[in-house]
Amino acid sequence: MELYPESSHYVNPDKQDSYFGSGYQQFVCTQDTEGYYWKFVKSQATLYPSTLIDHLFGLSQAPDNSIGSLFASTTQEFKRQDGSQVVGTEIVKHVPSADPKKDIPQLRLRARSSAKGNKAFDSVKAILRVDTHGGMPTRECSEASLGSYLNSRFSATYVMWK
Repeated sequence: MELYPESSHYVNPDKQDSYFGSGYQQFVCTQDTEGYYWKFVKSQATLYPSTLIDHLFGLSQAPDNSIGSLFASTTQEFKRQDGSQVVGTEIVKHVPSADPKKDIPQLRLRARSSAKGNKAFDSVKAILRVDTHGGMPTRECSEASLGSYLNSRFSATYVMWK
């Protein structure tokens, strides 16, 4: 996949963790000289373990199984229940999803962790957002909806590379 880092010195492929994220992206209907459009405001998601067994049996999205959160506006901020945090500081690659009108794009982000240590998000250098579903505006932005907000549900897999 073209999102994965090309350089082996950039990240250690043996040190990666995956998380399933489920949440929403918020947009506001706005207008410029080109017309009406949905402008991105923020994104919020809950993070769950991402294992084949969890997905097969639907365990990964059980409310008591959450392990962290994502909040995004100008940056993507991930927080883990162990206290570790990582921020996506720059979009390095942007790959359109299979259905760009419905699904948010896949991304590779350069990352900055809050610490170097043994917690889950410590020392993360890159974040991949892959396997995206939903998250794009699902209705028309028009004069009648100007200023209104729209929350669009999405899910994605987040891979943290150390």
